[in-house]
Amino acid sequence: MKLLKLMGFPVVEAKAEAEAQCVQLLHENKVFAVASDDMDCLTFGCKVLIKGIKTKTDPVIEINLDDVLKELDFTFDQFIDFCILCGCDYCGTIENVGPVKAYQFIKDHETIENVLKAMEEENKRFELEKNRPKYVFPPKENFDYVTARELFKSPDVFKDLTDVK
Repeated sequence: MKLLKLMGFPVVEAKAEAEAQCVQLLHENKVFAVASDDMDCLTFGCKVLIKGIKTKTDPVIEINLDDVLKELDFTFDQFIDFCILCGCDYCGTIENVGPVKAYQFIKDHETIENVLKAMEEENKRFELEKNRPKYVFPPKENFDYVTARELFKSPDVFKDLTDVK
């Protein structure tokens, strides 16, 4: 940060998640895009993400959130739930659920709440046949998807920064 400041670049130190702060700058039209390899940027609502800038070998790609939502046929809320089911920094993951399964669950059931009910029903049937659950949930204290969802929708960021140093 000191080097950037000495070079004359504006610097913002985030309250919490740097990606969330960058997305806030994007929402305020202070930047055109966010450059990061952290896909959580999209879940924070990043409209334009530039990915792959860390190495010379990876291609640099631009990801447009509106295009992603259209292609997946998701609302933004469904996208957040999908990302939480796929795995995120804020809560544990459910065993035997990857992106393909998470996508189908959200398409079929629309919300995590409905997905969890469907998984519990499927577990009941599966346990009768196989004597074990199909989906293994993390302990409740490690799967607080409600808080995770809220962190994505309302992250702790500085707003309306006018004097960036």
